[in-house]
Amino acid sequence: MDKLLTPQEIADILKVKKTTVYEMLKRNEIPSSRFGKQIRVREKDFQDYLKQTSCDTALTENIRDAVPETQALHTTSPLPEVPSFLRSESSILKQDYLKNLTGLIISGQNAAMDLLCAHIESEPEGLPVMRSSQNSYNSLYALYFQKIHAACIALWSETFGQCNTPFISQMLPGVPIVRIHLAQMTYGLYCLKETAPRIQSVSDLAASGMPIINREKGSTSRILLDELLLSAQILPEQMPGYKKEVLSDLACATAITTGKAVAAVGSSTVLPQFQSLTMIPIKTIDAELVFEKQYLKHPAFQAMIRIIQSDYFKNELSHLPGYNVLRTGEIIM
Repeated sequence: MDKLLTPQEIADILKVKKTTVYEMLKRNEIPSSRFGKQIRVREKDFQDYLKQTSCDTALTENIRDAVPETQALHTTSPLPEVPSFLRSESSILKQDYLKNLTGLIISGQNAAMDLLCAHIESEPEGLPVMRSSQNSYNSLYALYFQKIHAACIALWSETFGQCNTPFISQMLPGVPIVRIHLAQMTYGLYCLKETAPRIQSVSDLAASGMPIINREKGSTSRILLDELLLSAQILPEQMPGYKKEVLSDLACATAITTGKAVAAVGSSTVLPQFQSLTMIPIKTIDAELVFEKQYLKHPAFQAMIRIIQSDYFKNELSHLPGYNVLRTGEIIM
């Protein structure tokens, strides 16, 4: 197997801060794998990244000269942008080697995955687990191309009035799928408590002209916002701040508390961390774990199902803020 690099080793090579490397990994600019709480990058993938961005010459100079270390996260002279669809595609396709490893690759950003992966590894029938921290849409995409074994998704279709089903049908055509209900989570509009009386819907927000902050494409929060705007016949351009993207609901909430935005769509799971925030509930969305039906009888997947249906897993999950476990473990065929 190729040598695996740590984020610190990559930072040393590029001569940037380690936090800059983490941001690059979050944006999937460099393919990475998670082993427990550790992130590693295959040396070949890093070399491919350098070639792709001409890092041997132009990128190295940009990082050293145009983006000094003290400005790495707040530069006013951004590096040349690589189209996001190309970056996402190459990030997934470069992970072919993962298919040859002995272990489960589970993708998703939901905190329930941290609990599940820890329990899977401790099971007698369990396997080593690697986490791919892709959002719901990209996780389904990766599942279709067999880059991962299971995906955690939470997607709402305003058009069909359903959770997950329309996206599974469209993105996994002809693939028999097993769906396991993990939890229900409430999504809505974050805002300061004093602002809440003026913001009860995305229509109110658009009419107010107050700036929002947005999640990246493919995330649960972003897709929900886009579906709501479409239903209300509101153009994205009518929402100030729509193009400002961050990579987590936590970052959205932080932006509001620091005055960088007035509102954002996100889940209630992060609210307990922010006393000044409230949330206008909009939709309850089902989080599900999905995988190909051909693996249903495999011991590792049977162990995974048994864990999700266990009382101890439901109890642990219920103690996470914002998780409703009433239907946890229900199998949807």
